[in-house]
Amino acid sequence: MPKQQQQQQQQQQQQQRPQEFVVTVPPNQDTNQVSIGSRIKKFFKADDKKNIMLSQRDSDVLAKVKRRAKVLDTGLDLGVAKIGIDPILGLVPVAGDAITMFLALRLIHTAQEADIPKSLTQRMLLNVAIDFGLGLVPVLGDIGDFLFKANDKNAKLFEEFIYERAAKQAAQQAAAAAAVANLAVPAVASQSNTTTTSKGFGFGRSQKPQHTTIPMGTVAAV
Repeated sequence: MPKQQQQQQQQQQQQQRPQEFVVTVPPNQDTNQVSIGSRIKKFFKADDKKNIMLSQRDSDVLAKVKRRAKVLDTGLDLGVAKIGIDPILGLVPVAGDAITMFLALRLIHTAQEADIPKSLTQRMLLNVAIDFGLGLVPVLGDIGDFLFKANDKNAKLFEEFIYERAAKQAAQQAAAAAAVANLAVPAVASQSNTTTTSKGFGFGRSQKPQHTTIPMGTVAAV
């Protein structure tokens, strides 16, 4: 009987003893790592047009808009200034101003082929209205028309908009690609029991998981 009691006591002590198990701690993520999306957002800047690729449609429309604006406002270089047919036609009372306004509206219509927003269209129309109003004033209006160059202003507004839109689209695509890559990292880590390696866009470091022995009683207490 004493032996049986001792054996029972030993079994009870073993059952009460906290069990130990191994917990795999994933490697810490590098906090100094810069995401791909932020890097490409920094790369694609609207003021750096060499880094921005326009679509074929936007590129063609921009070429037509700039060509027409040059003919209307800056096609002829006089050395001290550049002049187009707009101020020359504006010298003809009423009829000349009507023709130049029609040509300016045609330029805006061409820009609309690139799906520009209404806000940009309204700004361009305002420039045309100012240009037309200046042309109605004798002499001084013709000088103001020559200096204002509404078509050149509209071409620059259009160019700025499409490059900014292309930069935003490129940044969004880069951020989406980075998000997909980040989601793929846990899947790769779960398939490997020994190492965690991030591949794809060249970010992340290969690190071995850390094995820590934690008493069961400690985990239960937490």
